[in-house]
Amino acid sequence: MFNRSRRHSQIAFPMVLMFFLVMQELRHRALVRSIKVDKVMQDMKKEEEGLRVLEWSTE
Repeated sequence: MFNRSRRHSQIAFPMVLMFFLVMQELRHRALVRSIKVDKVMQDMKKEEEGLRVLEWSTE
């Protein structure tokens, strides 16, 4: 019985470790994507504000 239990724990540990690493990678990718989206949104907002300044200055 002990050997069987030990074998299962030896199989379970790498699976749990892999699950943890995959989840960390997915979280990291989501964070990077979120940062990129925020940067694009900030850039678009700056461009929009710049266009408003140009519109006001030409009137």
